[in-house]
Amino acid sequence: MCYSVYIATNQKLEEGSFVPNETDIFFSKISDAEEVHLRSKFSKENIYYVGSDTNCSCGLALDSSDFENPEEEINKKSSAKFIEFLQETTLIESVQCYCCWEGDEGADIENYKDINIQKISFKKNYFSLEENVCITFIKTYEPKLRNEIVKILQENEQGSLLKAIKFLRNKTKSGLMDARIYVEYLAIDLKKSE
Repeated sequence: MCYSVYIATNQKLEEGSFVPNETDIFFSKISDAEEVHLRSKFSKENIYYVGSDTNCSCGLALDSSDFENPEEEINKKSSAKFIEFLQETTLIESVQCYCCWEGDEGADIENYKDINIQKISFKKNYFSLEENVCITFIKTYEPKLRNEIVKILQENEQGSLLKAIKFLRNKTKSGLMDARIYVEYLAIDLKKSE
């Protein structure tokens, strides 16, 4: 049985298809039948199936503990391209991702996760594919803007979280959810480092 990985974005992606010995990663629009089961899992407009060098989504599965294993070398190409895509895209918007077994698109979501892809190391903590899990790869921002938000949060006055969210939205025209999630993650990181 194969994994099926789906992502959702507001922007339209370049669609492709599997070409043996050439494809590392490709995106294809979902079918009408898949749309029936997947639409309710995503809030973003465009939903795509993510294929890999295996033609299915299985090539995206890699456990970081296997990174140094020479037998896994061939399995790194698609995972690396997927991380690269996510790192580039989350500079523009958050990306929603759902994984299931092929044919199980209608299964209920069992868990939700938010991940900052900029903090993912291919060698140390690559996220693994988990069926029936919905991941939001949060939107990230330039370091200068991040530092300005950190200063607001470090004021530690009542309402500084809300002030930081408003600041971010005004500076970037970000949606409320993207701004809220990002600022909350920064606040958590700051508390951990205290």
